Amino acid sequence: MKLVETIKLYRVNLDKQFTIMQNLQGSREISIAITSAQNAKMWLGMALHKLGAENPYPDSKNAANTKIEPTADTWNGDVCKELAGIGHTQKVKQLRFELTALADEIENLKSSEMFSNIIETMMFHSFIKSWEYVVESNMWLGMELGRIKKAEDERN
Repeated sequence: MKLVETIKLYRVNLDKQFTIMQNLQGSREISIAITSAQNAKMWLGMALHKLGAENPYPDSKNAANTKIEPTADTWNGDVCKELAGIGHTQKVKQLRFELTALADEIENLKSSEMFSNIIETMMFHSFIKSWEYVVESNMWLGMELGRIKKAEDERN
């Protein structure tokens, strides 16, 4: 699989993660986890730009028109299906599992031959930033588990 396609798949995966997070019970921790996942997706978009991928937002800086392109690399799954039958804690743990796997994939990709042949400082920086934000989103979901535990302890 080509690097551009791989990055786009990662962006769709991140879109899925923060779309699901947006449907969880709200908290400060969840909000920051969402922001971190969004940041990770944006930094992968910067890597795509540095690879010379086609800009999905060609009119984004053209103030002469009011056109807004649809968001690129979005997940089109069913949030209700993804969240059916499990409680908040289990949802958070599942998201953490998926984010850990994605962080590992990004880390492995940046050392792969597919990537190493075209390394440019800014593109490498974009991958590192994306990886950091995926890990950070995961850590904020860990903080959410701590918040849940504390709330449970206070009720008992």
